[in-house]
Amino acid sequence: MKHYFTAASLVFILLSWVAVIAMNSFITQEPERIAVMRMKDNGRDKLKRVPVRSTASLTDQKLINWLEKTIPTCFSFTVVNITSKSEYCSSNYFQTSAARAYRNNYINELEPLLTSKGANIYVGLPYSPIIMSSPSREKKRFYYVVYAQTISSLVERKTTSPSSRGITLWIAPQKHAKNPNQFTIIGIRM
Repeated sequence: MKHYFTAASLVFILLSWVAVIAMNSFITQEPERIAVMRMKDNGRDKLKRVPVRSTASLTDQKLINWLEKTIPTCFSFTVVNITSKSEYCSSNYFQTSAARAYRNNYINELEPLLTSKGANIYVGLPYSPIIMSSPSREKKRFYYVVYAQTISSLVERKTTSPSSRGITLWIAPQKHAKNPNQFTIIGIRM
């Protein structure tokens, strides 16, 4: 009977060590970051997985903090400030071609709507922007690709219309950028 208890205790100790080693590998494993984006495919909603970097550096966090301030600033407008604020944002945060796309695809569509209804639009970020890829010398890519989900509210006199939109931005870190954070938006897709 002694041998059974000895064998059982050895098996228990061995299983305990296996469990400790397995838990240690799960604890030290880096967490997986998953992001999805809703797309329309033949009239049906489909979730597409967005590639996300596994680790973030201090520069990445600086970029995310900058975007959390810049996107609400450059995409929220009132009837009074839409012209001046869009010119300020396009000159300080966008490269020339990206500023043209920003004005043609966003401002020129939004301005008649705001002026005809006497409305304001406010944009916020429900989640932090997602860095899909970062600069890489090996791949000769010197810019970040960032996806941000935005929620906007078109506020009229008696109604508020919420909507959601995804924005993909190509952002280059530049030493001589016009803004103090040294990032310039070189491409935009809405």
